Amino acid sequence: MANGQETRPRDGWDKLSIVSGFLASVLVPIAIAVVGNWYTNAIKDRETTISERDQKIRQETFDREWVQLGLEILRDPDTKPNIRKWGVQIVSHYAEVKMEDDVKDALTAGAVLPETTPVQVPVQQSALQSDGTVATATSRTRALEQIQIRGVEALLARDLDGAIAAYNDAYMLWPTFRNVDEIRRALVKAQSNPNTVDWPQIYKEVNNMDLRGLPADIKQRLTAAAAGG
Repeated sequence: MANGQETRPRDGWDKLSIVSGFLASVLVPIAIAVVGNWYTNAIKDRETTISERDQKIRQETFDREWVQLGLEILRDPDTKPNIRKWGVQIVSHYAEVKMEDDVKDALTAGAVLPETTPVQVPVQQSALQSDGTVATATSRTRALEQIQIRGVEALLARDLDGAIAAYNDAYMLWPTFRNVDEIRRALVKAQSNPNTVDWPQIYKEVNNMDLRGLPADIKQRLTAAAAGG
């Protein structure tokens, strides 16, 4: 007895309370540190994945532009021999399907690549000649830019079907043009879950693509939407 009070012996619950308090003081900080470290690593992994994807998109766009340049050189019958040789080297280096040696020799010697087969698609009339066939590469570029405007405006209005329809038209007209195919596939993927469309993520993906020809005001609206504005 101390100070007139009886000392009660500690039972199992008292001991359990002490042990639990000790374990909590030790394990909780460890758990917080582990979870924090895992979360930090997850964010870094995601940033790395996005960076690698963006780099891949830029590289594919770069390669595609060089291939297009080489093909335009080889389609021109008035191209000088030294330029034709350069065109052959460009296509041989950047194209996924490599040229056979006899094809290289023939093109270097003066063989002319045929123009791509005209494609009938429901696109802007400015892209079509009077006979209804697709015009030159320059005309097609202008047509693709108009379709791109239509597709991005549909996205900004959250009209996923309209955006997919626009990029389907773009793909039919010129499937290897810049990032037409990549954007089209991203939109189709988003369409698989129409009730849970992650619009900010779609805006970010599209905003990171090659959107040359898109008017500055529309590009600014897309950038703002990608940033959550």
